[in-house]
Amino acid sequence: GVVLTLAAAVFIALASVLSLRQRPAGLTSSARSSSDTMRTVYLRRALTTLQVACATALLTTATLLSLSFRQLNQIEPGFRSDHLLMARVDLPAARYEPERRLVVKAELLDALRALPGIRKAALASDTMLSGNSSAAFYSVDIEAANDADREGRVYLHDVTRDFFDVSGIPLLEGATLPEFTGQPIDGTQPDVPVVVSKQLARRFWPGTTAVGQRLKLARSASDRPWMRIVGVVGDTKFRALPDNPTQDPDVYRPLGLSSSTDVAMIIESDVDPLSLTSAVQHAVHSVDPLLSPYGSYAIDEQVAAATSSERFLSQLSSAFGLVALMLAIVGTYGVVAYQVLLSQRATGIRLALGARPGQIFSNVMGGTARLVSVGLVAGAGLAAYAARAINELLFRPPASNALVIAAVAATVSIVALAAAWLPARRAMNVNPVSVLRAD
Repeated sequence: GVVLTLAAAVFIALASVLSLRQRPAGLTSSARSSSDTMRTVYLRRALTTLQVACATALLTTATLLSLSFRQLNQIEPGFRSDHLLMARVDLPAARYEPERRLVVKAELLDALRALPGIRKAALASDTMLSGNSSAAFYSVDIEAANDADREGRVYLHDVTRDFFDVSGIPLLEGATLPEFTGQPIDGTQPDVPVVVSKQLARRFWPGTTAVGQRLKLARSASDRPWMRIVGVVGDTKFRALPDNPTQDPDVYRPLGLSSSTDVAMIIESDVDPLSLTSAVQHAVHSVDPLLSPYGSYAIDEQVAAATSSERFLSQLSSAFGLVALMLAIVGTYGVVAYQVLLSQRATGIRLALGARPGQIFSNVMGGTARLVSVGLVAGAGLAAYAARAINELLFRPPASNALVIAAVAATVSIVALAAAWLPARRAMNVNPVSVLRAD
């Protein structure tokens, strides 16, 4: 799409330069000079037609990319995309025993909650759009014809109680997880509470509630203990935008189940999230001076980065499209104005013989309309090809591009004919006496 845009822009620039070149030195206002040959006239008209065609194709591409980016921006990620700060802390195994790591995590959470400017804070094994989620097989406790009907793959997130409230993931039914106190949770015991995403609940318990049902993070034949579903939350684009790389659901477990050597901090703030970076670092140092947060980022920046390539293509294509439209206006005006100048003597004679000014105006506009029509037909074909070429770059492309092409063609025709209006008005106001006296 970008290559096509650049190539078309070069053609349009060439057309404008040739269309607006200065008159030959020997050409008089009476246009008796033969220096303006039919070949030159045809070349100018052909280049004007090319300008209209390229403007149509470029504006169609720009419109499709802009509409695609607009739809992309309207995607609901399923979590809050403002006033959230993310950061991580590493708790090396060489310094912390598993039980001590959990205690330090609880102390970190208390220190974060005490910071001014912070509304809420939570801890998690991974954060949205970080790419650190881990997957596992699971099975649910239902009767099924075969194991495949009650099994699947899920992405796991170990989180504290306030994670859903802080991140803005809605709790649809049931309850959230128990409060994290820094005490370990024995994962070998039955009925450990978990929260699942709506997608998982909808698959196995449509029309009823998943709260109270059981699942385990293993195949059906495994003897691992069952976990109890205590709540259902909304689906999220947790791993990428505009869509998760895979359509697997999510399961959220209590943070006390895992004694991992690092932890993510999710902080909802009243102020610019990045302005709290030093305060968060101070809070971490208050727990252990040897610890330092890393990988800090605001979630809105991560959301913007996830759509940066689409935004760039949309802006670049729009810029080329607007330049193409402006060059089509200038080129049309230049060709029509030059042709009016060349035809002054003939126009003066027609007016002297009784032609009405309105007829002169209609002739000039009619000739322009024919040029524009040819350009629009060629541009529509080029636009259809360009639309197919960029189809894979579009988010949710339209089923048909005909409406967009028609709208762009109408816009180009209006502005091109508007560019011809002033030269046409000048032609109908030619003074036949002055023209004939000049001869």
